Amino acid sequence: METAGEFARRIRERIRWVLETARLGATFSAKMKLVLGGVWLLLNDTWKSNLRFAAEIEQFGRSLPFYFEDIGDFGLFCEIFRTSSYEHLLPGTAEVVVDLGANIGVSALYFRLRYPEATIYCFEPDPANLRRLRAQAAVLENTRVRNVALWSSNGTLSFYADPHRGSLSAVSPVYDRQQEIHVQARTLGAVLEDESISVVDVLKIDVEGAEEEALVGFEEFDRIQVLCGEVHADLCDADAVFRTLDDHFDVVEKTPMGIDGRWYVTACLSSGPSGRRADEPRATDHAYG
Repeated sequence: METAGEFARRIRERIRWVLETARLGATFSAKMKLVLGGVWLLLNDTWKSNLRFAAEIEQFGRSLPFYFEDIGDFGLFCEIFRTSSYEHLLPGTAEVVVDLGANIGVSALYFRLRYPEATIYCFEPDPANLRRLRAQAAVLENTRVRNVALWSSNGTLSFYADPHRGSLSAVSPVYDRQQEIHVQARTLGAVLEDESISVVDVLKIDVEGAEEEALVGFEEFDRIQVLCGEVHADLCDADAVFRTLDDHFDVVEKTPMGIDGRWYVTACLSSGPSGRRADEPRATDHAYG
């Protein structure tokens, strides 16, 4: 049972999400739409309203629409657009972006605004997320969506989908309301081969605990210029993931997410696609918790 204090903190956090996301509105009208729409979705968070609205999001001197349906969307915007701790190591230009765990398309929108000429490949196994991701990709151009989970082998995988909020779906059962489904699984090597991708400028990973399975057995990290995303130490062996990254990249940075056992991570080669060299020292701290 949620206490009054916990309820108040949750509401304050969601109000912050709305206000922070509203700052990304391309116009005053878009900002107001984000505030009013966010408040409505917050008030109706215990039951799913039929509200769906588009607002123009501006970043990097460009704007594109995003379709909002859930108060959790605002949390994703804060995480990806407002508080991202790996942004400074991303390359100045990119031709190929691979988004593993693309969710509803917030990260795809970010990459499209940042890299307007890139081809973006989005991989997402959750059916509810996939519906929204496909709708969002339709307005992003040159963005390809695949209904695939990343794993250590090819085949069929048990996946636990949260019908209320897709961001809580995972390869492991964590919440009572998750429902077991079966999804197509591919290795990272198979995914790159399927799409005929020789070099990945940016690989983003947010696969809710499948990082170890997706990354540890992969042998071709020299094809990836920059890797960024999340590592969930509460759901996988984070030490194994970070050892793998340390073995294959010149720079590895990690930052606590503020959630027990979860980290933002960026790993890059010494020379990225733009020829820029990273001048930060190689990470040596293995206290990943």
